Amino acid sequence: MPSRKTPRTTDPAQEPADAPRVLRRPVKAPERVSLDIIRDIVAQGLKPGDRLPLETDMLALYGVSRPTLREALRMLEIQGLIVIKTRVGMTVGRASPINLARSLTLYLTLAGVSYQELLDAWRLAEPLLARMAAANPDRERVADLIGPHVDADKPDHDESHDIAAGYGLHAAIGKLAGNRVLSLLLMSVGLMVGEEIMSLARPNRLSPTTAADHAGIAAAIVAGDEDRSSEAMAEHIAHLAEEFRAFWPSLIGGRVQSR
Repeated sequence: MPSRKTPRTTDPAQEPADAPRVLRRPVKAPERVSLDIIRDIVAQGLKPGDRLPLETDMLALYGVSRPTLREALRMLEIQGLIVIKTRVGMTVGRASPINLARSLTLYLTLAGVSYQELLDAWRLAEPLLARMAAANPDRERVADLIGPHVDADKPDHDESHDIAAGYGLHAAIGKLAGNRVLSLLLMSVGLMVGEEIMSLARPNRLSPTTAADHAGIAAAIVAGDEDRSSEAMAEHIAHLAEEFRAFWPSLIGGRVQSR
């Protein structure tokens, strides 16, 4: 990583006279360092699992105190953007919608968002991702990622009824959507609902209805049918929302809770 002793700042004199003023709190030192670490990871083309410099090297590199650096590293670890292990050191993590979902849950809890609002957002988010995945021009990649889910409701595809397989289909759809901004944001909504279902119901297997829904969604995406992909996903989310309401009717009007 390149030497960096001074923080990046924006000179107000260089801003256009008509530039909009965004009301936000000042960036704290640990936040600034965490941003610099991420920028350096990207600039060097480091991948998940690649090693990061030792703490002593980072102290010299970023010119900050040990408490400031450790707070910055802890922030990144919580977000899953770096991994810290004893005797292994620090490595690059992943920009995962799972971690984004957990952070976003905190915001939704503080904002007083209800489970009904979360379900409504999920109902809008997933069909859009399915439509975008069906429109992906790389049909070979679509077939590779989605093809295994086409027969998910067949008896000889018993492994497809696993919870992991269900998450796998939705993750594949997010990868194929072709817009990483939308994928990260919209997938995080679905993962928030998924976390709630897993924490409250603790299902061992996907239901037959869910497996059939997945098979229909997968077939439509592989066929490149954008309308049907969106419709099938909307039907699937409607089924899951009904199950959610049936299991936890008292939660629907209540606030989303951080878990």
